[in-house]
Amino acid sequence: MDLGFPGEVAQGPLGPFFAACPRPPRAAPNHGANQPAACALLLSNLPVATGRPFPLCTPQGMLNTGRTRLRDFRRSACGWRSESRGDSVMRIDSFFTAGLCGLLLWAAGSTTSAQFPEPPRLRFEDKGTLEVVHSDVMQIRDSKSEAWLLSIGRDTKITVEGMAERECLRPGVFVKFTAEIDKKGSLKKPLAEIEITSAPGRGSLGLFPADDKADPKPLKALAAGSYVIKGKLASLKDGDLLVMAGRHKISGEVSKDELAVKLTTDDVSLAQAGDEVKVSAYYFDASRPNQTLARPGKAVAEEITITLAKPLSAGGRKFRQTERPAKATSRSKVSK
Repeated sequence: MDLGFPGEVAQGPLGPFFAACPRPPRAAPNHGANQPAACALLLSNLPVATGRPFPLCTPQGMLNTGRTRLRDFRRSACGWRSESRGDSVMRIDSFFTAGLCGLLLWAAGSTTSAQFPEPPRLRFEDKGTLEVVHSDVMQIRDSKSEAWLLSIGRDTKITVEGMAERECLRPGVFVKFTAEIDKKGSLKKPLAEIEITSAPGRGSLGLFPADDKADPKPLKALAAGSYVIKGKLASLKDGDLLVMAGRHKISGEVSKDELAVKLTTDDVSLAQAGDEVKVSAYYFDASRPNQTLARPGKAVAEEITITLAKPLSAGGRKFRQTERPAKATSRSKVSK
């Protein structure tokens, strides 16, 4: 006889009682709204069917029996499902669905990449003239008078070189020069040539051997000799020069009439229209310049070298003075 309850409960010692109790409607397979009422009716008829008092029928009996037995009885008799088990099943289903979606997306991406491969890159290496320059793009005219838009990224190597006016030597500018000094850091003869450079790391400032091209670490001790000096210009007034080369202070005189100021930096903002440009880049076939449609070509620059057409003037020009990050080192005092 189908009582609507699990088989082990109907065949147990409470089988006669379940046979006398009304069953929940079969129209609700998930034991919905009629479930609490059926359970309440089952508990209220339990003493009559068994012939003796049942501890679950009174509040005191429920306390003595414990919540665990009551919960187990309800699950066995009424077919209630554990909420935690349902949550676990839903969670497993969610993980399975997410994994399946990720697998499908990966397969679709692999198929798309196989069907649409990247077109071959074409090399573009030429010299030309600068027309317009911004921080991330510049327009040039190549040797064939074709216009190109060059995209400048973080990996693009930029070099701006040329000459600069003497007034560009302002405090805070990074400089480089070769000179002979005594044991106190004073120049033995007036300086005739100096170079303005980009902001290097702190480990790149100081005194370096003049005959070593490997650019080793700066010397710690100050001694008389000829060195390549890299530092930050502290002052230049009335021909007197003061440079902070790492932990050393270098001072001396500069030539009043014959001082040559060179420029080698990576600051593209110092370039102007008309400067000579040497570029190494790549492009795709669809990005070729089209003079009929007045459409410039588009390329991604890998290396750009700009040579100034005329000396850089000091009017309104500000050099980049931020230093690149370097490893933390202990503070060192400036030698006097």
